[in-house]
Amino acid sequence: MPPDLSADGHRIDALLRVSIGLTAALAAAFLLALAWVVHRARQRARTASPEAAAPPALAVALGVAVLVFAVIDLTLAARSHRAALGPPPPDALRVEVLAQQWAWRFRYAGPDEVFGTADDVTTLNDLRLPVGRAVALEVRSLDVAHGLFLPLLRSRADAYPGRTARTWFRPAREGRTELACSVLCGAAHYQMRAEVTVLSNEQYTHWMSGLSDDQRRRAAAGEAPPGGGWAWGP
Repeated sequence: MPPDLSADGHRIDALLRVSIGLTAALAAAFLLALAWVVHRARQRARTASPEAAAPPALAVALGVAVLVFAVIDLTLAARSHRAALGPPPPDALRVEVLAQQWAWRFRYAGPDEVFGTADDVTTLNDLRLPVGRAVALEVRSLDVAHGLFLPLLRSRADAYPGRTARTWFRPAREGRTELACSVLCGAAHYQMRAEVTVLSNEQYTHWMSGLSDDQRRRAAAGEAPPGGGWAWGP
């Protein structure tokens, strides 16, 4: 598994390990059953005994398959329930994400934590987050289907025009990772990458305050912010 920068990523990893293990066990069981059926068929062909009654292989195989799939479904359902994070906490940092061909735009509410005010912070292909705080992403698409994928933070969300996708996680360690688009969205799909940096709380506050002051100045001067002047909407 890739390195885990998320506080809850181990739950996702455990679910993946269980699903992969159960799938491997099921494949092995089916291959062994197939080998046994072939062996029995060859034995009957060699003996050519018309009196030998064929065992109810089909009924047995169907019964075993139903039992195996039932065990797998129940196990994965229980694991999925334990891995589910539920809604983000009330104090989560909200970040609006706008996906478009072929870039990622991010909007923060700024120090006042209210969207749509002069101190809003917008960035282009640059997502910065504080360590230890829950982060709730609200993802929208401007044009076609896009997939927000953060493998090291164990998070993803598929965005479609006219809909808002939501996901959240809690960065546990400082570091850098990459945000990629997991949906083939056009000829320049390979360009849809953004840098994600998990900062200490002091570094994040300093970065946010400086960028917010700069964008407040830009707004007063009528200049477009670095993340673009697209109307984000409500």
